[in-house]
Amino acid sequence: MFGQGILGFTGGAGSVEFNAHFLVEGGGGGGRNGSGAGAGGLRTSYGTSGAGSSAESTQTLLTAIDYTVTVGGGGSGGNSSSIGSNSVFNNIISLGGGNGSNNASSAAVSGGCGAGGMGNSCSQGAPIAHAGAAGTSGQGRAGGNGGCSSVDSFYAAGGGGGGTSTVGQNFPGGQGSNGGAGTAVSILSTTNSSTASVGEVSGSSVYYGGGGAGTDGADAFYRGTGGIGGGGGTRGVFAVYGPSGTANTGGGGSAGIAGGGGGSGVVILRYPNTFTATLSGLTEKSGSPFTEGSDKVTVIGGGTGTITFN
Repeated sequence: MFGQGILGFTGGAGSVEFNAHFLVEGGGGGGRNGSGAGAGGLRTSYGTSGAGSSAESTQTLLTAIDYTVTVGGGGSGGNSSSIGSNSVFNNIISLGGGNGSNNASSAAVSGGCGAGGMGNSCSQGAPIAHAGAAGTSGQGRAGGNGGCSSVDSFYAAGGGGGGTSTVGQNFPGGQGSNGGAGTAVSILSTTNSSTASVGEVSGSSVYYGGGGAGTDGADAFYRGTGGIGGGGGTRGVFAVYGPSGTANTGGGGSAGIAGGGGGSGVVILRYPNTFTATLSGLTEKSGSPFTEGSDKVTVIGGGTGTITFN
């Protein structure tokens, strides 16, 4: 499906130029004790990128050139939660997801996808609902707004973390807020995605970048459901420990009395099967490279290093 030609000046004599598809998903943010974290940003040339953006152009590559790759780790959860780390392939950068907030002095953080906001001053007769943080254009959506708990008006409640496809849910009252949905990308089949343990397989699709769930109250009376695409959390009562985002999905961590960590990102490259990729300093997933039609697909699940094609 790709064209190729001979170049004699950029990559050295006999260097071959070719085109490669990519999926670069950043690491998800870590959840706190109220709001869900944002998923890592998604950029891809194989279908829809994050925030409903059009597919990007394929990368034009050369053989015998080292291309930089970084797979972003998920942010830490809890009251010292952190943003997810960026994932990188060549000049493509997908931002890590924003980490959750738990009060006005710890506002929701923007990222590839934004974290959910929190309520504030809920016990003082002048409640303030803080907005969820913004996502990044072309990568992901915003987090949902916070509010005050419907179970006990003393407590603030948090919004869901943003996903790469949809925004996190605003605090609805009573059952916690859901994380935003991730994006379905078919660069790798459901069978091979399951073998490599990347993305979240649902039906005939593979989703990346679901937001983490928020809770109804800072003491987590109820937790919502994480967004499809690895967002942490299934609906539950008194969610003491917020579930983490799933590894190699970029899913955001969910809220709880102690929030869950973000899921690590992933880098997936699809290129003509006449080429062979060599990795240095990187962790290749089980079964990779896969064969998809007339292409090879290399799936990178961790590390910082280089990939070279020959």
